[in-house]
Formats: sequence, structure tokens, C-alpha cells
Amino acid sequence: DLKEEHFSSYLLKRSHFKSKPTISSYMSHLRCLGDFLIFEKILIRNPMTWMQGPRINLRSLNPKRISKEEITKLFVQASINLNNHEQHVVLVVLSVLYGTGCRRGELERLRIGDFLEKEKYLILDGRKGRKERKIYLPPDVFSLIEGYLPYRKNALIKGNCPDEKRLFVNSKGKPMLSEGISRRVRTLARKAGIPLTVLHQFRHTCASDLLASGVTIFQVQDILGHSTPGTTMRYFHLSAPERKKAISVHPINEMLSKLKNDQLTRKVI
Repeated sequence: DLKEEHFSSYLLKRSHFKSKPTISSYMSHLRCLGDFLIFEKILIRNPMTWMQGPRINLRSLNPKRISKEEITKLFVQASINLNNHEQHVVLVVLSVLYGTGCRRGELERLRIGDFLEKEKYLILDGRKGRKERKIYLPPDVFSLIEGYLPYRKNALIKGNCPDEKRLFVNSKGKPMLSEGISRRVRTLARKAGIPLTVLHQFRHTCASDLLASGVTIFQVQDILGHSTPGTTMRYFHLSAPERKKAISVHPINEMLSKLKNDQLTRKVI
């Protein structure tokens, strides 16, 4: 009994006050449902074929990056009182977010066994991309995590939580949840006068800064755990060293340089 009106009315009800990406996701699921019903010979044609989804600019989905000056201010603010557990753990969290480009959920789920002290690696579960990845830690980030471990141990003793496996815990030895991590970082950003909106800005900034430093897009893809280079390309519009390098060897440079030298030669003559 399914008709086109059922699909359109359902989509209309589900789309109220929803963002473009969410509506596009609904339409994609409905389109797959229509294809399945055709395969099962329940429908003759897919009612979703004529429906056009909202136009989405992938660049607009990226959160605003954080400038180097702003990140420096955040680190300075976080370094004011490192004898305090809360202050120390926020500094480590900032370092891991920006240093590895990990997601907030990946950071929350980190366990003490995911910190490979000898190899200086951090294992991220990559639940979203369904791909576990091993990230080599920058030397200073490794040192900060190493320095945090005694604070963690004291917190576990204080809170009587000897069996806690999460890497990041609060001063009472309880696991730091996503909301708590965001709240701590936002409080720090407010004190430093930084307009931080979401923690994903650190992942975005990590990607764009790596690309700006000359790291290849495939290496950044591997670090961030993207399934395809196309996802990483979203960060490429802010910093494109490869394009700049390509333009620098364009034949027009040699042509104009030769023309300029010929003009100078004629002037001298």
C-alpha cells in the first residue's frame, strides 16, 4: 500500500527544525528503503528518485579553526597551576586533542592500556570510522601524559577506584565523560578570552596545520582516520602547500622571467 505520498509526508514530518545534513541523511535512508522494496518486488519504482535533497556545502560543515596565537593562549592559561590535578589534566587533554587530532569520544574512551609508554604511541579506537589507529605522540605531548600519570594514580587512591581503566579521570578518580571534558576546555577558553565553540575545532585545526606544514594529504588522512582522501580534502581549502608548490613551477614563471631579463638587457643596450 506504500505510495509516494507516504514517503513525502513522512519526510516532511521528520524534517521540521532539522539541519540540512540530517535531512539529507533521512532522504538517503528512505532512498535505500525504496531500492530494497523494488528488489523485493513490493514496489515497481522508487518514490525517492524524483526528490532532490538539500544542497550541502561540505566546507560549511567544518568548525572554525583556532589560530596559533589562540592555541598558545590556551596552553599558557592551562599552565598557570600545574600542581592542581584538574589544571594538569586539562593541559594534557588540550595537547592530545590538538597534537593527535582525535575526536572527543575517542579521547573519552581512552584506557590506560592505550598509552604505549615504550613505543610512545596512543591507540585510538576509531569507533566512528570503524578503524583502530595507532598515533605516534609528539615528544612534548608524550612527556605531558607521562607527567600526568602520578596525578591519575593519586586520584584513584583518593577516590578508592583502584580498578579504573580510563586514562583520563577527575580528581575523585572517576572517568572524565565527554560533557565534563567539553566543560573544562570551554571554561579554560573563556578565561583565556578565546571564542571556542566545539572541541572538534582542535581536530580541524590539527588537520589544516599539518597540511600547511607540508604533510601530504594521505598522511593526514591516516592520522585522522578518514576512510577516503575526499573527507580530508575538506581541510585543504585553508592551507594548500601542494597547490602553491605546483603554481611555483608553472611554465609562465620562466616565460615572464625571461621576458623581464630581455627587457632589462635592451634597456642596458
